[in-house]
Parts: sequence; C-alpha cells; structure tokens
Amino acid sequence: MVIIVLFLILANLVLVFQYRNTIRKAQMKAGKENIILRKTLADAELSTLAWASSVSIPQRKIQTEYLDVLPPNGVLVVRLSDKQCSTCIDQLIFEIRKHLTDIGPDNLIVMYSSKRDHHINQQFRLRLLDPVKFISIPDSLELTPLDQFRIPYLFLINGAGDVQASFLPFPATTKYTSIFLKHIANQFNKSYEN
Repeated sequence: MVIIVLFLILANLVLVFQYRNTIRKAQMKAGKENIILRKTLADAELSTLAWASSVSIPQRKIQTEYLDVLPPNGVLVVRLSDKQCSTCIDQLIFEIRKHLTDIGPDNLIVMYSSKRDHHINQQFRLRLLDPVKFISIPDSLELTPLDQFRIPYLFLINGAGDVQASFLPFPATTKYTSIFLKHIANQFNKSYEN
C-alpha cells in the first residue's frame, strides 16, 4: 500500500514538473511572438505615418576618415551643428535618450561641427547620451543635403559608410520621431537576431 502511495506521489510530481516546463516554453514562445508583433506594428506605423516626414536624399557616402571602423549593421548618426537652434538640438537629444537603450549606444554616433570650440559638445549633452561617441567634423563639411535646413537630423549608414535612410524630425512631432527611432531600434535588433 505504501509503495502505491509513493508511486502515485512520484507520478504526480513528474506531471507537475512537466506541466511547469510546458508553461515556461509557452511563455518564452509568447514573449518572442510579442517582440515580433511589436516590431511589425512599429514598421507598419512608420510606413503609414512617419515616412511623410522623412526626407529622401541622393545616394551619399560619408567620408570614412571621420569614422572608426563601422559595424557591419551600420549606425544611426545624429547630425548637430552650432548653426542649428539649441532648443531643437536639446529636444532631439531628449527624444533619442528615451530610445537609447533600445537602439544601443554602440549603434549611435553624434557628428557635430562648430566654429566655436566645444559649443555642441557641452558636458550636459555628453551626459545625456553617455556613452555615445561624439565626433567633431569640420564646420564647412556638408554631410548630406539636409545640412541646408539648419536643424538637427538623423541618418542611417551601413558598414561601408553609405547613407541608407534619413529623417528630418522637424516640423514633425515627437510622435513621428519616436516612431522613426523605434523602427531603427527594431532594425538593429533584427540584424542581431539573424
């Protein structure tokens, strides 16, 4: 009789552990599907809303002497200059900071130019985007045709330095900037998953 009771208890314990293992696998699968769903929704939202505020630019290559070795997946570049309004710069930096963890600090570079020493590279801006790399470039260098608008902008470059996409966040609302940054974060995350 005792043997039968012990056998029943052991059988129930095995069933409980199998059930818990099945639940864990289902939770992991649901979590992965949730990530895919979020990425798909961000892509759909971006394509229906934010591309209207995106600017298509001619194929352009960034001069590699201003960059270290680029990751094969490329990087998102923030273009700042002291010719741009300070409030616009700060607004964009605060929006980027909200998404910095998702994008990844290694996937973001700030390229700035200034006639005055260290105007853009102020300590509070460095702290806001720490540990993002800040690269000083000559004030006369035009990276893309978007420099003519004199507002900060974003562009994506691949590992070879080719400009892949650009985004002019103003006069777009922060909602569209957020959508663009989520889309870029999803692109980087997809490339790491493959």
